[in-house]
Amino acid sequence: MRQVASKGYYSVVAHNENRARPIASCSQYGGCVATILNSVAHRAKSFGRDPTKLGRWAYVRVQGKQFARPTSDDQVCEASDASRSRFSRDLVVVSAYRPNPPGTGESTVWAQHRSFFRSQGRLREPREAFMVDLLRAITQWRDEGCEVILGVDANEDISSTKSSSFRQRLRDVGMEEAILQRYPGRTVATQHRNKRGTPIDGIFTTSGVAVQAGGYYNFDEFFSCDHRGLWIDIDLEKSLGGYKPQKTPYKPRKLTMLDTTAVRRYLQLVHKGYEEYSIPSRLASLHHQLQLNEGTMTATMGRHYNCLHHQMYVVRRKAEDKCRRVTNGLVPWSPKMQQFWDRQSLWKILLKGRKGCRVSSRKIRRLMKKVGIPDAWTKTTTELEAALCQDRKDYLEAKTHYAAKWRKDFLTVQAAKSKKKQWRSRKARDRFLRLRRMKQREEARRRRRAQGKGSTGGLHAIQVEERLPSGEVGLRTVSERSQVEQGCMQENCARYDQTRSPHMTPPMDAPLYQMFNGHDA
Repeated sequence: MRQVASKGYYSVVAHNENRARPIASCSQYGGCVATILNSVAHRAKSFGRDPTKLGRWAYVRVQGKQFARPTSDDQVCEASDASRSRFSRDLVVVSAYRPNPPGTGESTVWAQHRSFFRSQGRLREPREAFMVDLLRAITQWRDEGCEVILGVDANEDISSTKSSSFRQRLRDVGMEEAILQRYPGRTVATQHRNKRGTPIDGIFTTSGVAVQAGGYYNFDEFFSCDHRGLWIDIDLEKSLGGYKPQKTPYKPRKLTMLDTTAVRRYLQLVHKGYEEYSIPSRLASLHHQLQLNEGTMTATMGRHYNCLHHQMYVVRRKAEDKCRRVTNGLVPWSPKMQQFWDRQSLWKILLKGRKGCRVSSRKIRRLMKKVGIPDAWTKTTTELEAALCQDRKDYLEAKTHYAAKWRKDFLTVQAAKSKKKQWRSRKARDRFLRLRRMKQREEARRRRRAQGKGSTGGLHAIQVEERLPSGEVGLRTVSERSQVEQGCMQENCARYDQTRSPHMTPPMDAPLYQMFNGHDA
């Protein structure tokens, strides 16, 4: 499995767990396994098996795009956040095995299922019970908004379209055989003992699964088996509702309390939005109605409040999005542009000190030396505000018209200096190379921030050990947050917990043992 799935896999195995007494055979027939490989394995949301524990099917649920579904037919603005239920268009990948018709012996899958159903007081025929239970599970998944892919060994002609056939009964719940629907006509046998060209294996999909191609492998083409291998090619992004899981880049908050300009701009936009929707007057009217009703909120008043709350939330989010522009290294750097940033930092720190806030005098002296204004601390508050306003205007003009040109000039001068420079020693050359490498890394970080790649988004999946039913220990990829945290804690405990080490016991080195156990000890 590791050779096929180099980037991880997620498997679920199902078999009959209800066998109380041993059977004469050395093996137990039946069971199935559902596996997703490589990058899709990291999208696994949950897994499950046949609830009867007969091993009739196993499934893996892949995370899809989430949607908001209102619970009533009211307007969206009248529906509260609490009244909206979230559902996701997940993809359920199912592997199923339907037992053969009755045979001889008690070790057949049909006999195992019949024995269990009789012990439960259920007299339905096992093949019919499989259909009823599977259709019920598919209907439940569809009601939850999921798309389904079912790979099944039906042990029946799946090309038949009779009303009682396997294919027609799956059609009734919205599933169609992907290969036969795409390539109608002459069928081929999927079991090597079948000489009539009747397919008994199939891949059924719901309408939301975008099937692009499909077909059959030859017998024993990739693995030794008495059945053909079936395959389909789907558009995974469309099947998951347009959801494409990826690492979430870090997005900085535009509204910060340290940036007074952003705060002032945010408050202006919020006040403007509130006035546009008449939110203060509507809140006052709702408060007056609540007082007249002796503090009891009716259903109509609740809908009005939820609508107001939603509009206020939208106004605040839009204001936060527009209160500050984050460049993240989009402005080309040059010594002249750095002068603008240093001067603005100097004016801001001095204004902050005039307001009684604690500031660093060492940083002020360093900035005054860099910008060449040694008497900046003597300016009045009005002069500082005017200087900051003027520097902001000059900076905007320079950023728009001159930043790129200054950057090119700076690089040209640096290239000319590097050509003329003669290394006096190997130590000086190594120092220059280290500094250049540091600058290159800084430029790469700025470029990544500008492209939204400043953070990896944290740990998404790990592999944990899991004991298989056979007794062997295998690896399983987990991607849910709780499972990842639990796996990391277990690994840390196993690595750093030294109290489980046994005490030293004989035989020890003879001199050392005598030294600590003799009369002189």
